[in-house]
Amino acid sequence: MALLQLDILVVDDNFGSAFMMAEVFKRAGHQVRVAFGGNEAIRAAATQAPDVILMDINLPDLGGFEAAKRIKTLMPQVRVIGMSGLHVPPEMEGDMLIFEERLHKPIRPEQLLSTLDHLFEPGCKFE
Repeated sequence: MALLQLDILVVDDNFGSAFMMAEVFKRAGHQVRVAFGGNEAIRAAATQAPDVILMDINLPDLGGFEAAKRIKTLMPQVRVIGMSGLHVPPEMEGDMLIFEERLHKPIRPEQLLSTLDHLFEPGCKFE
């Protein structure tokens, strides 16, 4: 059970990946919701602001960069972790600054949990 129960929004158009991450977080004691696109993520976040969002960068409807930017404009306190299985070209590195952390797919369950621990540890720069 997690010491701090977080409200987590997982955003990934790969159903298997999204549900695997959701299951890891649920087993750790967190509340989890899943969205499969950028627009759906914005609606879900607007309905109930999550503590953290795991956002796939490459989404079919509205990309992860744009979705994260829109969410953070409305809710700057929400922490967003960017995820991608692809290499990010140098010209897009500036866009990556919207994310507090980045994860490269495939992501191991322990990576998910240690990234959350890092983001929410006492004295973290994002507090």
